[in-house]
Amino acid sequence: MGSIIHNIDFHIIKCPNTIKKDADLLVNYFNEVATTDLEKARAIYVWMAYNIKYDDDAFNSANLHYQSAEDVLNAKKAVCVGYAELFAFLGQKMNLEVRTLWGYSKGYGYTKGDSFVGEGPDHAWNMVKIDGEWKIFDVTWGAGSGKTSNSGKLVSTQEFDDNWFNVSPYEAIFSHYPENISDLLIEPRILLKDFEQFPEISISAFKTSLLNAEETLSLILKDKKYVPPRFYSLNTFIKVIKAPKNGELLLNTKYFFELYVPRAKSIMLIDDDGNYLEFKKSVNEPLFTLNYTQSNKGIFSISIDFYNEKNPWVFLEYNVK
Repeated sequence: MGSIIHNIDFHIIKCPNTIKKDADLLVNYFNEVATTDLEKARAIYVWMAYNIKYDDDAFNSANLHYQSAEDVLNAKKAVCVGYAELFAFLGQKMNLEVRTLWGYSKGYGYTKGDSFVGEGPDHAWNMVKIDGEWKIFDVTWGAGSGKTSNSGKLVSTQEFDDNWFNVSPYEAIFSHYPENISDLLIEPRILLKDFEQFPEISISAFKTSLLNAEETLSLILKDKKYVPPRFYSLNTFIKVIKAPKNGELLLNTKYFFELYVPRAKSIMLIDDDGNYLEFKKSVNEPLFTLNYTQSNKGIFSISIDFYNEKNPWVFLEYNVK
């Protein structure tokens, strides 16, 4: 499937500017490479992430009026509802079973401890039936991210993020809660007040296989004190083969890490005192391993030094208690 996705992405990125305001011509262009429902959803997701910008002005002025698919296609900018409406519009033209969902999200502007109960929905995204199962697609978050400027305004950066393509409802529930509880599609059906109390878990923690979403949900519901590792999304392929799933580790206990990172030059573990250990790299493949025991309390991080990057990037943190 990887090579097929690569071919679709390459085709979509080359989409001619002359057809970018015509939905029918766009769909015809997508259909040149997309045949399955997943491939069709991929074509729409990639095209929108690269061609529709987040409307900072509308957000900052609180002018968050309804945006039709046609409006977004013409303006090439949108807030979340516009993204969701255009995704659904194009999906329906490609005979996808697609829906737009309203709900609550832990995205830009969210602070841990914020309450959603009694408030109106703050986000919109899509759900598509793929091979008989409903999957979550959030092309707003797939198109980039936002930061707060010195003046207190949103400044968004358009940057393709693959993590919000074809997400399971169990993976999405840690940051997306639908207004209609029947759209949860998970068991047990948690309440909005439970969603508020969930620890912050990056979608990348599931996409890299560090955590399993269903297992993590079950654990959180059983153990309110569970703390996951702190994960930083690096928007590159990382496969966590082995690593502790608990963010709070024990003193004088050996832990084993095994990571598959094709773009990595080296991987290092760094503790609070600035000491570091380098992972052992396999001779034949980008596989990195480390056995580690910490004898002092404190936080340690795991950083990746990528080829063609000036500085290493932190992507995991643990607390030894």
